[in-house]
Parts: sequence; structure tokens; C-alpha cells
Amino acid sequence: MPVKKTIVLIFLTITINALALGAGQTRSKTRELQKKRAEHIIEANDEYEFKACEKFNKDDEKDYYLTCTKGEITQESSLNKLSNDTSAISAKLLKKNFLLAIKEYGLAALNEQHKQNEKVIRCLKDAKSDTNCAALNEKLINGTKDGLIQIRKLMALSSSPIHSYGPAKIYTNSLSHKIGKTRVPGLSKEEVEELDYYQNTFIKAHEQNWMAKNFEKNKCIEKDTQNNYTFKKSGGPYSCEGYFANTIKSDREKELKNIRSEINNEYMKMATQMPLLTSLSLRGDEPDNIIKKQLLDTLNKTKKDIEQTQKNIHSYTDAELYQLVAGTQMVESFLKEHGPPEYLCDMAQEFKDKLFYDELKTDLTLAAGALVGGGVCALTAGFGCVAGVALIGEGASIYLSNKRLADDTQLYNAGLKSASEIKARTDDFTLTLLMAPLAVGGEFLGKAVTTTRKATREIVKDTPITSPHIEDPLYRHQMTLIRENNFKRVNVKSGNDLKFQYGKFELTTETLNANWIDNALNNKGGLYFDVENSALKRLNDSLADKDLVTSLTNLHKDILHNEMKGVLAKYPKVDIEIYSDFKSLRYSFLPKDIDERTKKALIEDLNRVYKNANQKYADMVKSLNVIPLTENPAIWFQAGLGKTADEAGAASKEARKLHRDNKSITTFSEIEGNIKQKLQGIESIQSQIQANTRLREKGFLENIPGTKKYTLSSELIDEIRRLPTTAGADDYQQFGKDLTKRYDLKLTATEIENLHNYVKELNELTPGLWIKKREFANLDGAQAGGLTADVTGMGAENIKQVAYDLAKLDANASAADAVRKIRQGEQEITATFNSIKKDFDLTMRDVLQRKGIPHDIVCSGDDCAVSVKEGLSLLDQEEITRVFAAKKNPSQFRLSFIPPSVVKDDRIQLATHGELIEKGLRKKIKGLSSSSVDPNIVKQLTMATVMPAKLGDGPVQVIIAADKNLKLTKEQKENIEKICREIVRDLNKNLPEAKARPLNYNMEGVRFL
Repeated sequence: MPVKKTIVLIFLTITINALALGAGQTRSKTRELQKKRAEHIIEANDEYEFKACEKFNKDDEKDYYLTCTKGEITQESSLNKLSNDTSAISAKLLKKNFLLAIKEYGLAALNEQHKQNEKVIRCLKDAKSDTNCAALNEKLINGTKDGLIQIRKLMALSSSPIHSYGPAKIYTNSLSHKIGKTRVPGLSKEEVEELDYYQNTFIKAHEQNWMAKNFEKNKCIEKDTQNNYTFKKSGGPYSCEGYFANTIKSDREKELKNIRSEINNEYMKMATQMPLLTSLSLRGDEPDNIIKKQLLDTLNKTKKDIEQTQKNIHSYTDAELYQLVAGTQMVESFLKEHGPPEYLCDMAQEFKDKLFYDELKTDLTLAAGALVGGGVCALTAGFGCVAGVALIGEGASIYLSNKRLADDTQLYNAGLKSASEIKARTDDFTLTLLMAPLAVGGEFLGKAVTTTRKATREIVKDTPITSPHIEDPLYRHQMTLIRENNFKRVNVKSGNDLKFQYGKFELTTETLNANWIDNALNNKGGLYFDVENSALKRLNDSLADKDLVTSLTNLHKDILHNEMKGVLAKYPKVDIEIYSDFKSLRYSFLPKDIDERTKKALIEDLNRVYKNANQKYADMVKSLNVIPLTENPAIWFQAGLGKTADEAGAASKEARKLHRDNKSITTFSEIEGNIKQKLQGIESIQSQIQANTRLREKGFLENIPGTKKYTLSSELIDEIRRLPTTAGADDYQQFGKDLTKRYDLKLTATEIENLHNYVKELNELTPGLWIKKREFANLDGAQAGGLTADVTGMGAENIKQVAYDLAKLDANASAADAVRKIRQGEQEITATFNSIKKDFDLTMRDVLQRKGIPHDIVCSGDDCAVSVKEGLSLLDQEEITRVFAAKKNPSQFRLSFIPPSVVKDDRIQLATHGELIEKGLRKKIKGLSSSSVDPNIVKQLTMATVMPAKLGDGPVQVIIAADKNLKLTKEQKENIEKICREIVRDLNKNLPEAKARPLNYNMEGVRFL
């Protein structure tokens, strides 16, 4: 029988039986009346401390007694009837049974928590002890990390900083919990940078708000068309800004006092829901094994505390039972389950008052059930949590001790009562501003930070610009910085300077990117401008230095946007949204109904800016001597304009083929006819493909879901993508020979040319990626080594998705219809890629956590990077490779291990060289001869390279893992080793670095697993 029903049954049975025992007793009327009143009357309350009882709050409380008629309990407020009422229930006995029910309820909850606590401990010790352990551990550790990051920000912002005469400061560097004595590590450099950013943004936004409120009456303030407020310049020794500085500061401090109170409430709420966080001496950026150790230490203490608590509760005498009501959360949960009727609320409040007047407090400590009920459940989003008792489901925890302490803090620590009542969210924009960065993803802050912007609406209500985000001061300030582009630049004189300054340069923020994406998806702009590095893939392959290519791309974005400053200043009534990622820079110009005259002038200015930026960029890049003399940086970046974001993106892609001397921006209207021709050409070639029986017989055709049409398989698309863009007859003939050798597929040069054009044209229609937050897959923290994983086949899958999308278009669809349909398909394939990268993350975490190896994992685009804090042994490398070989798609990732002590700037480049070796090897070993490996078997192999400690010099190893049922022959293994040596030899000759200095990679051997 469920715990809840059992407790209710015990409670009612004891009460009714007690009635029968006392029904026939008689006394003198006076004494009987006095005794009966004392025993039966329940004192009513006008106010209750329990939320479940607030519905009974009233001004005219009247005492009453209870009666039982036909099994129903009712209240009787006419006390004169009590003396003759044989159905009256003994309140004294009822109260005792109420406490017994609370006792049983608490013990039941502790039993469930004890089970859950043991399960979590087992999982943390051994992830294989239960099928759910790996997922539970991941959620617990990640939830703990996120929670620590959030609560540390709350601690920093909820306390006043030490007074200083320097720049204004709104947070403190000295963190401490408001409950308990756990030492809290100080703010890290990254945390200080983030808090400084929000601090500066808040100060700026507060100043704007103050000026907005005083604009009408203060002649020192002026407003521009963008609704930015400034102080008027003064020609004398006294400035408006200086005169009002102290006034603004005083107003800001007053505002901050209110805000800190609200943030303190948020801290208390989070600490109540996730009390585990207040016992951990961590930042949240520590390795998983360190976090796991502290979790285990605390949970082991919890286990002992729960067991001791169970003994203590069992030992309570009847006279001590009322102390159980000190556990507010426990009683709250019990009352909520039972309705509650008013008499239960009055009894609970009576015992609560008794505790207050007796000044008795029960020692209730965090370490027990809070960690499991309200801590672990909250941190893992409820994953694997026992919900057999409502107390657990409520996220409350219990730890009862017979010690008596006079500190309310102890009540909080047990989770038996809230740290504080959470006030309603205010309508203050400054609170919104400060709380926004705290909503990292936890359910608590996600729900708590529900904000309105009344104050900021007052600032911008007269604006002529229709931007959906203009009322957000954080966003508005970021846009002000973007328009002004006040970035500090180092004079770039060399490739190293370039990488240092621009390797991780980010022009936009996640907020700005998110706003642009929202704008683009809903087509809110009047004009879209798209600039992309059209040479990115080729440069990555030819330069073999992803950090350099990333830096080169970022440099162009910075130069172009710096040129844009003048344009933005020239059109004060035109607003922008801006987006930036690893490849592109995109603008949306608002409002949607920009008049044609303004739009025409704006386009002319954009053309001028684009040309100037390209020339400045080309001159700077050439002066750095980091690219071959044959390269022309002036034509790397192509630009497009359109009525929608995707039209602009399509125009910038199509611009690659135009090769115009004037290097002007390409408009969608210019290439609309080209896209229509492209669609017709794709349809024509697709018809030929479907009729090709050789492709069908060899399994290179795939049905397009929902249609009767077919397209090429991902594998064949991937092969065709390796052909040079400008391939000619000789290339097609050689490619035909390779197909025959590898797949026994015989195609004519003309057929291959058609397939190449088909893939190229589909590729040209793939839409640009829209990513809110740009992650850098780097190995900066890999002093002890690590690995990279390149996701294979993403380009081919993107191309195939475009074929799927076009196959479902109407016959009369326009070019604009096509790009719109392709965008919808891109969102679907992106979700697939994200799941692939998530699988990599989970797999690596599982392997490394089992081995107790601290690590960090970052994925970006089609790359993932793993930095380990302890060097990987040969056995570790082999096990990692085996794990991926056992997956459904063993060739999904291209792995490259780097050892400890590699120079920081060389790590990614070294791993990239490893990926090139794997890519070449996988291609060359395919074939149907006895020494080659069948392509279907090659797909079942996971390959990894193990690189030396020095870039361009040292032994290289290759690891090849396959399913245990798949065996390579001796001849195949010998051929693979031979090909490996050839590939490494060719790499030494052909890498761009080889022109500057000799490269001396040597093939040490292949490890077949």
C-alpha cells in the first residue's frame, strides 16, 4: 500500500478508536465541562505560517471543536453545544495522532531518501552498477557545475563591494555563503571579466534610464534619433557630466540596495532548492573527478546522518514529538497532501507557536535528505529520483537531530523550511539587467527570472525604429558598442600577432546573434547584407592551419565593421541587427519599410565600404607573409544583398562564380535567374541519375523520403566532393579509374562530369549556418595532451539534404521559394549533427570518468577537442578508439591524439596534420583487390593518429580498430602500413610549412586492434 494512504489510514483509525473508548465517561457537570472544553476545543488562528493553510487566513477567527457523524469530521463553532455533544472528537488525542502521522511521514521519506542516497553513491563510485548510472552521473555533475556558476554570481552580486575610490563597482570579489561555513574559492579571472562586463553594462543602462526620466526637465541632457542620451558638451571649466555625476551615483546606489535584496532572495531560493551547492568548495570549472570526490564525501556523510536521524526519531517520547513541526517543509508537504482541512492547519500552527514561545529549535542539517530530495533531484532535473513520498517530489529534505540549537540557519540547512520567502519579481529594468546573465539553464532561474520592462519602455516609447529588442538595455548597450566599434587593436605585424589578437576575436555576443537569428527567421528586416569567406575550406586544406585561417577570417570582419561605422552614423533612422560566426558576418537593416530612396543610397555606401575593406584587408594580409604569393585575399570574401537573410546568403555564395572586376556586392535579383537555371539543371541531372542502372545496382542511389525520386548516396557525394572545383577531362578520367578500383563502378567521363556538376550545384545552394554562440574547439588547456575529433561526412549530408528539399518543391516554385525551403531542411540536419556531437561528448566523458582522468570537451562546427589533465597512455588511446569502433557508425569521427608538452600554439595544427593523414589513408586503402579493403569494411573501421610532441618532426602512429568479428588479412595490413608511409612522406613534401623548413614526420607503425 502506498506510504501516503497508509499514513492517512493510521491517522483516522487511531482517532476513531479513541472516540469509542471515551464516550461513556461521566463527571460532575462543571468539572466535566471544563475538562471537555480543554480536551476538545481547537484554538483558531487568524494567520498561518504554512503556505498550504493561507486560504484560512481571516480577521474574525473563532475557536471550535470537531464532531464525527457517519464517518465525516465537521467543525462546530457553537461551543455551548459541546457539553451535550456525544459525537465530539478529542482534540488532545487528535493532536497526538497528528504528530504520530507526521513522524511516520518523515520516517517514510527518510527511508526513500536513504535508498536514493545509496543509489547515487553507487553510481558515482561505479557507473556500471546500474543502467541509468552513466546518465545520472552526467546530469548530476553537469547540474552541479551549472548550479555553482549561478550561485557564485548571486553571491558576488548580492553583497556590497568594499568601498573604493576607483571606478564604480557593483559586485564583491570575496564570496561567502550566507548559511554554513564552507570555504568558497575566490572569483576566477574569467568570472571577473564576465561580471565586469555586466557591471559596465548595468552602469551604462542605469545612466541612460536616469537621463530618460530627467530629460524633459534637465537642459543638460540631449537625445539622438536612436534614443541614446548624452550630456551636452560644455565650453567652460564645469561640465554637465561632472555636475550630475554624484547625483547619478547616489541614485544608482539606492537602486542597487533594492536590487541586492532581490538577488539575495534569489540566492536563498536557489540555496533552498539546491542545498548541495552550499556544501561544495568549488567554482564549477574543476575537472569532473574533483567534483565527483566532493559529492561522494558529502553524500557519504549524508548516509550516516540519515541513519542517525532515523534512530533519533524513533527515540522521541510523546512529549517531544511536537518538535517535529520545526521542519516546516516536511509539515508543509504533509498538509498539502491532506487538503488540508482547517483543523490540521490550526494544530500545526499551535505546535509552531509552542516552539517559538519555548525557544526550542531542532538541529536540522543540510547534509541529509536535502542532497537527495531537494539537491540531487534539482541538479539532475529529477532524473532517477524516487517520488514514492510527496516529500521527495516537493524537493524537500529531512534531517532531524535531537540536538537543540538556537539558530534558524540550521532549519534551512535541513531543507525543512525555506531560507526565505521569495518576493514577487519587480518591474525594474536594472534587476532584469543584472539577473539576465544568471539564467544559465537551471530550472530555478529559468522560471524565477521572468522579467518585464516597464521602465525601459518609458525610455524608448517615442523611437522611430521598429526593433523587437530595442527595449532591452543590455541589448541596446551592446548595439551601441557595435555601432561605435570602439575595440582596442594591437598593431598586427606578423602571423603570431595575428593569431594572438584575432584567434578568438568575437565581434558579436550571443545576445546579438540570437536577436539577428530571430530577425532573420521572421524576416523583420528591410534589407540583408551577407559577407562570407568563400575560400575557407580551400584555405583550411591548403594552409593546414585552422588557427591561422580563423584569425584571417576574424581580421576581415573587424576591418569591414570598422568601415561600417561611417555608414551607420550617416543613417541615424536605420537600425541594425548583426551576426557573426566562424565564416560569416551578416547585417539586417531596419525598419522593414525602409523607403526606397534611403535603401538605394545605403546600398551604394555598402558597396563602397565593401570594396575599401577588401583592399585594406588584402594589403595587410600580404604584408604578414603568412600565405602563398599565388593567393589573392581581395577576392576571398564575397558579399550578397537580399530582401531576406537567405536571399543575401544565396547571393554571396553565387558571387563566387561571377568574377567581376569591380568587386561589388551581388544582389539576389542579379542571381535569381542563375538559381532557376541551377534548379532546372539539378532536376535534369537527377533524372539521368535515376535512370543509371549501374548506380542503382552498386547501392549508390537513395530514395528521397515522401517522393518517388532518388539522389546520390552520402558516400558517393563525399567521393565526388574531393574532385577539384575546376576539374577537367583528365580529372574525370582518373576519378573514373578510382571508382572502378574501389567500387567496381564503371562510369564514363561525361557521366562523372554530370555527377560533379550535380553535387557542386547542390552544394552552392546549401544555406549558411546560424549559430547563437560560437564555441572554439581548442586545445589551449591540453598541457597534458588530448585529442581532436573531426565529424566526417557533414558536408555530404548537407548536400543530400538540399536534394531532399528541392525534390519536394512545386514545379513552378521561384528561386525565393527554393532558398526558403532549403532553410527549413537545414534546421532538420543541424539537429542531427548536434546529436552526433552530443554523443561524442557523452562517450568521451564516460570513458575518461571511468578512468578518473580530468578533462574538458568543446565542440564547434564539425570539430570537437578534448583536453586532458593527465596524459593518455597507449592503452587509454586504444580503449577510446575501440569505444568508437563499437558504435553504429564507426567511421563517424576522425581522431587525432596529441601527447603532453606540445607548444600551445602548435596543438591544433598538429592534430590537423593527423586528421589529414587519416583522411588520405581512408581514401587510399579502399578497393576490391586482395591487398585493398572493401569500401563497406572501411566504413566499419575507426582510425586514429597519434602525433609526436613536436610540430613537423617525430614519429607518427596510426590506430585502426574494428568490431571483433571483422578481421583484416595479413596482406591488407601490410598494404595499409605501406600506404601510411607514403602518406606521411607526401605530407612532409606538400604541407605549406614545408616551404619554410623541412618537415620530418616519420611513420612509426600501425596498431591493429
